[in-house]
Amino acid sequence: MTHLGMFVLALSIASTACGASQGEEEISLNGNWKFYAIDGEGSNYMDIQESDTDIVIDNNDADVPAKRTWKALKQGVRNSRFYREDYQQHNFTLTNLKGANKEDNSYFRFYPKFKKSGYYEAFTRYPFASHLTVQYHVKHAQGITTKYVSQRVFCNGWNSLGIYRFDRDDENYVELTSIVSGGVAADAVMFREISEQKYLRAKQEPDLVYRSDFDDSDWHDLEVPGHWGMINEFSNYTGKAWYRKAIELPESWKKRSDERYYLKFGGVYHLSTVYLNGKFIGKQRGGFTPFEFDVTNALNFDGENILAVQADNSAIVGATWNWGGIIRDVSLVKNKDVRIDYQYIHAEPNLSTGAAKLTLKVRVENNSAEARTIGVDSRIKDGVEIDALKGSIRIGPNSHEDIVLETVLDSSLVERWHFDNPKLYQIDTSISDGNTILNRKTDSFGIRKVELTDSRMLLNGEPVRLAGCNRVSEHRYWGSSEPLHVLEQDVDLMKEAGANFMRIMHGTQNKKLFEVCDRKGILIFEEVNVRDLEPGDRIVVGSELVVVLLNLLFSPPASCLKIESHRMKHMKRPTVSRRGFLIQGSAATVAAATAYHFAAPSASAQSNNARPRSALIGIGGNGSRTASVHQEHADLVALCDVDKSHLDHANETFCKGNADTYSDYREVLSRSDIDLVQISTPDHWHAKILIEAMLAGKDAYCEKPLTLTIDEGKLVRKIQKQTGRVVQVGTQQRSSFDLFNKALAIIADGRLGKLKRVTANIGSAGWSPEIPIVDVPESLDWNSWLGPTPEMPYRYLDNPKKGPGKGFTNGHTQFRWWYEHSGGKLTDWGAHHVDIAMLGIAAAGQNNDPVSVDGSAEHGVEFKDGVPQQNDRYNTARKFDLTVEFAAGDVVMAIRSEGDNGILFEGELGRIFVNRGKLVGKPVEELANNPLADDAVAKIYRDLPMEGNNREAHWANFIHSIENRALPISDVHSHMKMLNVCHLAGICCRLGRKIQWDQATETIVGDELAASMMKRPYREGFEIEM
Repeated sequence: MTHLGMFVLALSIASTACGASQGEEEISLNGNWKFYAIDGEGSNYMDIQESDTDIVIDNNDADVPAKRTWKALKQGVRNSRFYREDYQQHNFTLTNLKGANKEDNSYFRFYPKFKKSGYYEAFTRYPFASHLTVQYHVKHAQGITTKYVSQRVFCNGWNSLGIYRFDRDDENYVELTSIVSGGVAADAVMFREISEQKYLRAKQEPDLVYRSDFDDSDWHDLEVPGHWGMINEFSNYTGKAWYRKAIELPESWKKRSDERYYLKFGGVYHLSTVYLNGKFIGKQRGGFTPFEFDVTNALNFDGENILAVQADNSAIVGATWNWGGIIRDVSLVKNKDVRIDYQYIHAEPNLSTGAAKLTLKVRVENNSAEARTIGVDSRIKDGVEIDALKGSIRIGPNSHEDIVLETVLDSSLVERWHFDNPKLYQIDTSISDGNTILNRKTDSFGIRKVELTDSRMLLNGEPVRLAGCNRVSEHRYWGSSEPLHVLEQDVDLMKEAGANFMRIMHGTQNKKLFEVCDRKGILIFEEVNVRDLEPGDRIVVGSELVVVLLNLLFSPPASCLKIESHRMKHMKRPTVSRRGFLIQGSAATVAAATAYHFAAPSASAQSNNARPRSALIGIGGNGSRTASVHQEHADLVALCDVDKSHLDHANETFCKGNADTYSDYREVLSRSDIDLVQISTPDHWHAKILIEAMLAGKDAYCEKPLTLTIDEGKLVRKIQKQTGRVVQVGTQQRSSFDLFNKALAIIADGRLGKLKRVTANIGSAGWSPEIPIVDVPESLDWNSWLGPTPEMPYRYLDNPKKGPGKGFTNGHTQFRWWYEHSGGKLTDWGAHHVDIAMLGIAAAGQNNDPVSVDGSAEHGVEFKDGVPQQNDRYNTARKFDLTVEFAAGDVVMAIRSEGDNGILFEGELGRIFVNRGKLVGKPVEELANNPLADDAVAKIYRDLPMEGNNREAHWANFIHSIENRALPISDVHSHMKMLNVCHLAGICCRLGRKIQWDQATETIVGDELAASMMKRPYREGFEIEM
């Protein structure tokens, strides 16, 4: 047994999770759904046979050129079969012995000879090969489409590559290649002619089937929970398919400010995309794992709601039959805006005294806009109440907090769980606000102790011998969606055969199975479903599923849980102690040893050295400046910009013309093979793209400022917590070791004493004359560039000092000087220097919670009620002298446009000045005779790896955080605290008066107009897609 296995086994023996729940209303969405598969999005590979009218090309036919060495083989690996007398194989080696990248641009191409132009479905056939993600390029009339296929499954069958239009006179082909190491088999391809009607339907339906007005009356009827193999013609179907269901809400369900509505799925195999009333809700991977979405703002409370779910079982994860579809319960739940997320009890018996210590952890989630003080009342019951635990907890807005309560049960009340006596207790926990009960959850738990010695397993001090069965969640009719009576029947048969133990297949089990085993006395040995994933994916996905399992399996009060995969040798072990984890009980602690949960990157094909595939969204300015640093850490495979001239130049300069190019970022986010994105657009696009990227399962590097408004920041932080994505903000001064981090280390070491004043000099903003309306450049999609901002004409005027193309404008390069697009200098250089200034206050051990911003500012146009009265020249604050006050009142911060660009820290014992070129002051000079400790700067950097400096180090930290699912050095939560000060400063400048701030509720107080400027409207058609 591995060390990891013993760790999880020991902790899970006394855990519990949410069972029955009160204080909420639930609608079951189980039952009949409509079901349909779009042509070309999958195939029944076992049922497809070639016919005389098909065009079949074998690897030995003419016009099948190969680049580099492909070897003809007449014996299939693992005795797998192939189309004719042989097939070709090439072993791609994309890393050398030292793990560095090697180039292997080999390919094998099949060129079809079409007698006529038309519409065809393309298929591939292959014997078994070691490769999990063979890259297929299909060249057709509309361009090149890339598909990824695992050659470990569905061998010797025709697998669909999609439906396309081919022109007879074009150079059409199907090309096999690879982006990761492994063996690739080239056997045969086939083209089957289809009707134009079928082609058009296949191209149009993906954009229609999730809409509310789509007619699904001729779709199949299919039971949920279930799988699409319940319909015989889909028993071998692999690919994407759609479910739809009409929902009528109870008349009492209305949209109220203190209530939230959640759409809950017990499991959708294996990838899922969810839409409600035509609106994208979110994506999920994992197949067997439960998930939920907050759909409060997507529901129609006045009529019918249409729920559409796309399920995709083409991932082929695990050694199980590939059941596809909605395999577990679906429900719609109404909660108050404060609810119990979960409760977890650790019951540890004292084998000497007979007593038992109970440690209860309750996570309470506050989805309201204000801080709340919540009472927690838990009752322990054994038929009647035998003990109680009470407490209260303060929870900030849009956040969650954990409360830990403890008690000791007297020995007279303790009866330990055993195979032969599976004794269970109940815990009933309610939360309340004053006298109003908001939520209640009731669960069961057992009291027992499991210990492992070198040779024995002890249950409550008694040596036990495990005897049991391996159980696979498969049933000819029910598939992996087994109902309760099937689970109970299996467990009863095991008990009758004398079993006390169950080893489970690779895949998170239905929670009902754990509850049955708890009641009947069966220990469980659970595994993570990471079989048949690439090594890079296996580590990060395994880490994610361990977190999900621990969160889900707070439920098995009597189940022995072991999380392991035969191929998870490289998975990082938790750094917290067993005891610390039991007390903290947080999945986030396992994931990153921080307060945040980080999910695994999106599914993709990665190289053996886990080098991620990435996209760059916005490639003018910062995007082009950082592309080379970006490419040091990731394979840049896609570029996106609304200006075609930017796209063409960047693709040729940085990617040698090999990157896929897009004008719509949503096409980038829809690609499952892209792991991370860099967002370098104008500021007004940042929050929208970032939120949708996180919801699409992408990690992200987003340039500062993260948002255009304060409320956008709240939403960004909420979505980050929900999705667990790693987001690094481009405030790279946090990764400057020789200057900014060294300055913070001097402050932290007490060399300045208590800080009295900090000044952030950030420079003055741009000025312009009146800028005329002109024609939009031909290469620029101006409407898409504007995006969420109000519609306005394009303006440009040459600047004699800068030459053609670099003049005054409300577009490229000069967008920062328009409040419609940016916060001006305050969120430009302010996002860098105010950040370091506030980190310095914290490093001194002083409170940096802001309470007010006041001062004066000068604009280039007149303002009324915070709105510029001219629209033909730059309107952000040009000059300003502002003062920020903090909660403790012992330090103030000035934000100024005058003075040497940088930050001045003034303390009781000395002062230092730092910017990107120097760190000066007497305390700096004194380091020659009284140096800092060797690890002083490393401590400022949280003892994280320090690779390179500035932007290079910032990117290295981003990749390190992705690999370890950890908090990056410039995370969205700490960034927004600083950026909120910059936003408040901007509002102060626009209104010309003092702004008061309540950090606890993150709200402007005492000024209704100022508070309204915490948010902004979005132009129709450019709202954030949640």
